Amino acid sequence: LTGVATFVRLPKLAHALEALPPEAEVHLDVERLAYIDDSCLDLIRAWSEQYASRGGEVIIEWEDVERRFAPIHTSPVLE
Repeated sequence: LTGVATFVRLPKLAHALEALPPEAEVHLDVERLAYIDDSCLDLIRAWSEQYASRGGEVIIEWEDVERRFAPIHTSPVLE
């Protein structure tokens, strides 16, 4: 994955993931990804679970994704 992954590119991302051969080992490299939004993250998570359930293997460094793309700030706690 490279550049920016937002809801605008969601159909293209979904198409690319669905085009991968079944029962293969797929490495999703996020090193060159500048940004990813929640809709694309949700798609990748759901797809990877479905892909694995059909015999494929998805390798992605989720810790790296979360570290790099976690929200910069959190909502204040209301008391």
